[in-house]
Amino acid sequence: MASAFGQGVLLLLPLLCLYWAVLANERPYSVYDQFNAISPFYFIGVLLLIAYRVLRAAPATIWSAIFWLPVQSAIFFGFGPLVEVYGNEATKRSLSVHILSITPNELFDANLLSTAGVTLLLCGLYLHIRVRAKLWRATVEHRHAQRTIIVQPETLGYIFVFVGGLLRYGVIYPASWGQIDLTVAGVVSGLGSIVDVGFAILAYTALQGKHTSRATFAVLWPLHVFLCLLTFAKTAIIIAFLLPAIAAYLVHKRVWRLGLSLAGLALVFQLSQPFVVYGRSVIHERSGTINEAGYMERIKIATAYSVEPASSPIVVDERQGWWTRLNFSGVQTFAIQASDDGIHGSSLSRAWMYFVPRAVWPEKPIMVGPGAEFYSLVTGREPTSFLALSVYGDLYWQFGWLGVLIGCPLIGWIFAMMSWRAVTAMQSRNFIMIPAVLVALEISLLGMNKYVVNGIIGPLPIYIAYLFGVNVIHMAIAGNGSYSRRIRTQDHLT
Repeated sequence: MASAFGQGVLLLLPLLCLYWAVLANERPYSVYDQFNAISPFYFIGVLLLIAYRVLRAAPATIWSAIFWLPVQSAIFFGFGPLVEVYGNEATKRSLSVHILSITPNELFDANLLSTAGVTLLLCGLYLHIRVRAKLWRATVEHRHAQRTIIVQPETLGYIFVFVGGLLRYGVIYPASWGQIDLTVAGVVSGLGSIVDVGFAILAYTALQGKHTSRATFAVLWPLHVFLCLLTFAKTAIIIAFLLPAIAAYLVHKRVWRLGLSLAGLALVFQLSQPFVVYGRSVIHERSGTINEAGYMERIKIATAYSVEPASSPIVVDERQGWWTRLNFSGVQTFAIQASDDGIHGSSLSRAWMYFVPRAVWPEKPIMVGPGAEFYSLVTGREPTSFLALSVYGDLYWQFGWLGVLIGCPLIGWIFAMMSWRAVTAMQSRNFIMIPAVLVALEISLLGMNKYVVNGIIGPLPIYIAYLFGVNVIHMAIAGNGSYSRRIRTQDHLT
């Protein structure tokens, strides 16, 4: 496991040296063009090689950041920027007149920042695996005692589906959509995701031959997907498909079948893009926001899109919007220039608020990410939207290269700690831990495309609180003599 990351870092170091060599001497634009056209392919290749080696070493890593971070980085910070070079003419024209349009040397700077940030992130992962080598070795070789709470996985799946579905579709979404007057605490919002965990467990038990799981999944999962479609949020839709797919991998352990699932997921992502934009556009046109619409209104909007797609307010053109959404070069370039001009972000000064529960501080302000502030900085207008950046761009915006140098390895270390717990839980089939695993998974998949405070720090209190709760239950159960003797026996055998 460590060798995959160690060799990956060594392979990325020559690329970084080339970046700095080009940067140290003024070069004609053609050099930047050539570098921007070639270097991302090498970057992508190294990252996918790391992900493949990690997955081969331990299939359960598919539930952890140590697998998904290289994949995520390859997609958003390797493949995404290539649209600036290989996009079609309509896409390039659109990018050239956008407020975040960039030149070849600015694209070079953004790629340098991403490459340096990802390399340092991998260094943090590598250091944790090396320092805690015994723990990782025991996890990969599956030599941990199985400390599973005495609830059958199938039963746990039903509980998660029922409780998570009730919270998400009966409380969280109605409150978010303005149907009920209620401010939902962040912890409760996080618990809504356990409905996806429940379906992942049912997919796992169904493939193991549980007929009731198979029947339940076949009936309820399509309904769950339909309700996810009504959110007009790509994240909800993708997670609904992703978790059962990676749960199935724990059973069949075939990389090619996983590859087919991920290819299907990419197709779902592509097909959902116009549907999501259409739904949000209609809701915004009617209410002035992208949220305030109830279930019946959303069903009518979805039906209108399916039956009369010609009525969609979206202008169909040749621009490759699916590709430009993977590209963070423009926002990263703006963050670099703002920091170099002495205009710095300060969102980390408010990070402590995330760790104060609303039950303790009822008047705690609603925690809004820095995207609105960055939007105003970029456009010079009042914030009407949230503009995503990236953790690498945010660290540079706040602290310059020093922030990237210190922050990225630290974040990598945090991801490695969460990954060890995730892999240990999935190796021992301790499914009660999946909600915490899911939080860590979402941070690794989506958090790096946000800001440090809301992408990495914001979800941590929920993660820590769940771990604490599970440990309390484990200790209570361990007080039972028979359970304690079983654990000691397993420890002796392993």
